[in-house]
Amino acid sequence: MSAVLVLLSIVFAVVPMTGLLLLVWWLDRYDREPLWLYLLTFLWGGIGGVIIALVGNMLLDLTLTPVAFVIDQAAQTGTALQQAVGPTIVAPLVEEPAKALILLPVLTARNFDGPTDGFVYGAAAGLGFGMTENALYFLSVLGDPAVWWDTVAVRTAFSAVMHGACTAMVGACLGWGRFRRWWGIMLGTSVGFTLAMGLHAWWNGLLTFGSLSNTPGLYERVALYSLPGIIFTVFLAFQASLFGESLKIRRELRAEADTGVLPPEHPGIVASWWRRQGYDWLPPGVDHRRYIQAATTLAIRRRQARLPLGRRDPFYADDCERLRKQLLAMQRHADEQGEKWSYERMEVLE
Repeated sequence: MSAVLVLLSIVFAVVPMTGLLLLVWWLDRYDREPLWLYLLTFLWGGIGGVIIALVGNMLLDLTLTPVAFVIDQAAQTGTALQQAVGPTIVAPLVEEPAKALILLPVLTARNFDGPTDGFVYGAAAGLGFGMTENALYFLSVLGDPAVWWDTVAVRTAFSAVMHGACTAMVGACLGWGRFRRWWGIMLGTSVGFTLAMGLHAWWNGLLTFGSLSNTPGLYERVALYSLPGIIFTVFLAFQASLFGESLKIRRELRAEADTGVLPPEHPGIVASWWRRQGYDWLPPGVDHRRYIQAATTLAIRRRQARLPLGRRDPFYADDCERLRKQLLAMQRHADEQGEKWSYERMEVLE
């Protein structure tokens, strides 16, 4: 029986988080991140983030537990604070930075574009952390199948997803500040970690104080009923970020269409995830995937080149010129194959 539960523990830890990981990557529909970097971020959360968190939790717990003991003795509360300090204070303070540490090199990558990318990479790191933490918890309660199943259900549906949502908020806020001046970076960092640590402490606190109180069911119901709403709010924020990305793509490509780089109808098509899936708006001689990727990246690079930190790196402006030439070359090739888009297009290409 133990061997079966060990195998099931690994399966239940890995499969749901991997499924959510791929779902988040798929939902980033306008400019998906390199899969290798996305998976590396996930692995960091599951390995590097967990190792740092284990060491950090131990060290900070050794520091705060004596303080909690003194307070418990003075307030005559037994061991309440000592039992609560680890999950409600130590864990959020240590685990959120440990998960998000991988975002620092990711932020400097030139393919990192803003809040949407931050959401995606942050969720990957958090889900990786949740996967490994789930496995450790599942394996620690193998002696009681009923307790094991309750642990699997709660941690899979709630705790691990909470980790993904927390780090996604950190990533989104860091992405918002990425191309802004120092105040934007500081504000994004502060807001992101405050939200993540607050949610983490709130969730752990409800479960911890529920186990210490005379009415544990009340605290647990509050936690289990309200967390899905919070996670759904984070999901809506992600969707709002994607909608904003669509608007930016449309606006930037309209400027390119005004100069003749694109046909006038293409900005609206490229900015729409549904419309861009069709093949009838491009001549057969144009590579559908490459054209959409080049047009989308051009829109992103145009905006990055105008942002404060973007102006310091000539890469963005240079990449805009490269992408314009690539788009025009693809269209010229289609015209040479006999697919004439319009007389106006021929004038631009000539």
